[in-house]
Amino acid sequence: MIELQKQKQLKYEAELELAAERLVKEAAVRENFTPREKEAASEEERNKSTSVMSQLEEEDDTLQKELRRPDGVDASPVPAGPLNRATPSVQKVGENMLVKNTTTHTYHTNITIHEELEVFLETLLGDRPKVDRTLYQKIVEKDVVYWSFMVTDTKSCDLLLRMRVERPDEDEVVVRVESVEEEEVEATSLPNPHSTVTKIVRLLFEEGTIILRPLQFGQTSFTFTAQVDVGEVTKDAIIAPPSSFSRTTTSVTRSTTAASITNAVTGVTSSRGAVLKNLGASGETAKGKEIFCKLAGSFYEQFKKEDVIDARRKADFIKNGIPNASPLTEAEENLIAKLMREVEVMKAKRIAGTVNDSVEKFLHRDKKGGATWGMTVAKMDVAAITLFTELWLLDTYARWAEHKKTAIREVWENIDGTQGVEYIGSLSLPGVQDRIFHTWLTWKRLMGEDGRETFIIALSPFVEYRGATCHEVEGAEKFHDATTKGVHIVKQLTKNTCEWTHVQQADLKISVLPEYVVNYIAKQQLGKANELQEKFRRNGKEVDREGETALVEVMKEQRGVALMEDQVKVFKSESVRSSRDLWRRASGQRSSRLTSS
Repeated sequence: MIELQKQKQLKYEAELELAAERLVKEAAVRENFTPREKEAASEEERNKSTSVMSQLEEEDDTLQKELRRPDGVDASPVPAGPLNRATPSVQKVGENMLVKNTTTHTYHTNITIHEELEVFLETLLGDRPKVDRTLYQKIVEKDVVYWSFMVTDTKSCDLLLRMRVERPDEDEVVVRVESVEEEEVEATSLPNPHSTVTKIVRLLFEEGTIILRPLQFGQTSFTFTAQVDVGEVTKDAIIAPPSSFSRTTTSVTRSTTAASITNAVTGVTSSRGAVLKNLGASGETAKGKEIFCKLAGSFYEQFKKEDVIDARRKADFIKNGIPNASPLTEAEENLIAKLMREVEVMKAKRIAGTVNDSVEKFLHRDKKGGATWGMTVAKMDVAAITLFTELWLLDTYARWAEHKKTAIREVWENIDGTQGVEYIGSLSLPGVQDRIFHTWLTWKRLMGEDGRETFIIALSPFVEYRGATCHEVEGAEKFHDATTKGVHIVKQLTKNTCEWTHVQQADLKISVLPEYVVNYIAKQQLGKANELQEKFRRNGKEVDREGETALVEVMKEQRGVALMEDQVKVFKSESVRSSRDLWRRASGQRSSRLTSS
C-alpha cells in the first residue's frame, strides 16, 4: 500500500514538472506571435491548463484520502529487511518516514515500541511526571495531553493534543489525534519549558491517526499518520506559560520580552520581537520531517529495551523455533553434506603466534585466485544450543548494531517455507572496490549416541539455491560481486560448555589478491571467535568442575562400572592440570581435524 502511494506521489510531482516545463517552452514560442495569435494561444493554454490541473488535483485528492484513511495505512511492523513477517525485527528509528506528501505535509511513520500495548497506551494518554531530556508529558484535562520533547540542546517542541481512543477489534487500538487551541484550556495547567530552551517549535496536527497493534515478545506496533504544520518561537528571556494558540493561523504569542513566530509556509511574522528567517515551503518540509522523526524517536527511546527483546527472541527460538523447525529439504541436506566433505579435506596452516592462544587459528590461501579459507577452533563456556542461537539469528538488535556502518545488510528468514535464510551484505575493503555477498544459509541438529548435541550451520552462494525466492536490493550495482561458503560446527561438551569450529571461505573474484587484503579479511573473520569467547567467559574453577564431572561420566560409560575413589581423585587432578586436552579427549576431537556427527 505504501509503495503504491509513493509511486502515485512521484507520478504526480513528475507531471507537475512536465506541465511547468511545457508552459515555459510555449511561452518562449509565443514571443514571436501576433496579438491575435497570442490571444488564441492564451485561450487554448488556459483550457489545457485547467484540464491538466483538474486531473492532477483529482489524483492528488484520491492520494490524500488514502493517506488519511486508517484502512489505507500499512500498520504492520516494518522490519529492517524487506521481509514483512510476524516476528518484529529491528526498527531504524528516523529512517521509517514512509510517506511525505509535499502538498499538505502529511507524514507517516511506523516503529516498534518495546512495551506491551496496554502499558504503552496508558503511558501515551497519561502523565509522565519525570522531566528528562527526551520527553515530558502531562494531562491538561480530559482527553487533552501536553507533550514537550527536546529537538536539540536549546530547542524544544511542544504539542497540545486531543486524543480519542477507539477499539475496532481486540487486536487494534486507534487513537484520533488533533491539535487543540490554548484558549480551550487553562494556561496555568501548562508547564514552563526547560531552563536551557531558547527556541520552542510548535508542531500542529490535523487528522492525525495513531494505530497500535500487539506484536510478539511484548512489543507494540506504533503507526502514526498526520498532516503537519510547523511554527517557531524565539526566546530572549524566561518564557511564561503560553497565553494563546491558533491552529488556523499558525501564530503563537507568549509573555516574553522579545518573541515572534513565523509561519513556516507563508513567512508572515507577528509584530512582537525580532523577525525570524523566512523558512519557506522547503524549510518547512525539512523541519517537519526532522521534528516528526524526533517525535517518533523520542517514544522509541523512552521504551527502548533492545537487549531484553533480543533475549526474549533467543529464548523463544530455543523453546519453540528449534524443536518445531521445518524438516530439511533434499537440497539443504546435500548442501550440508557437500560442505562437510570440503572441510574434511581442507588443509590449512596455523597462523604464527597463535599456538598458545585460547582460539586456534588456521589460514589457507587458494593459489588459483582470490579465495581464502580461514578456520578457528575454540572452547566456549556456554551451552551449545545458546551459542548456535547466537550465531544463527542474524537480525537481532545486537547484530544490527554490530553492522550499523555496513552499507547494505538485509535478511530474509524461512524462505519458501524452509528453515533457510537469504542474506545480502556488503563488505568495505581497503584499496579495492567494495564487495557484496548474496548468501544462502541453513542449519541441522544432530544428536549423538551419548546424548550430546551438535549443530551445523552451512552457508553457500545463493546461486546454489533452487527455490522460487530471490531478492534484490537497491544500490547493489555499485558493488563488485563476491561469494562465501563454509560451516559452523557447535559440539556440546558438557551442559554449559561446547567446542565451536568455524570454517569459511571468502572469494573476492580477483586474480591477484594483495597480502594486506588477505590480512584484513582474516582479522575480520578469525577475530569473531575471540569476541564471542570473551562474551561468554565464565569463572575458570566453575568450568573445571563441570569438566571433571563430564570426564568421570565418560569413563563410567566406557568402563561400565563406577570409578573408585582414588581414580576419581586422579582424574580431577589431571583435569586441573590439562583441562583443554581432556575436553578434547571427552569430545573425541582433535584440533587439527574436523569431524561431523
